[in-house]
Amino acid sequence: MSRWCALAGVLILLGPATVEAVPVWPVMDTPTFIAKSKDMLVVKCVNPDVLGGGKDDGLTLIEVEVLAVIKGDRKVGKTRLATIGQPMAAGKRYLMASFGGNVFDTGFLARAIRP
Repeated sequence: MSRWCALAGVLILLGPATVEAVPVWPVMDTPTFIAKSKDMLVVKCVNPDVLGGGKDDGLTLIEVEVLAVIKGDRKVGKTRLATIGQPMAAGKRYLMASFGGNVFDTGFLARAIRP
């Protein structure tokens, strides 16, 4: 019995150190997505990783050209935004939304939504 208790104790101590967290997004329809977003932009990626290097946390500073502002107070033109888990490529266009957050002093945090 004590051997099982010891094993359970070791698993409890080591378990959290080996678990990776994945952001969970609730399923939402288009009207809800639009209503909850703070900013919605159509952008063209200029630089998909301004700071360069590997990311343990997935946070990336990107440089974009804002082509259209669908929602929010942003202006058309070049700016820097923050993403987490959003792979991007220079020259491609993206619809980006932020539900709030201020990473790298951008006032914008786009999260990748993956199935």
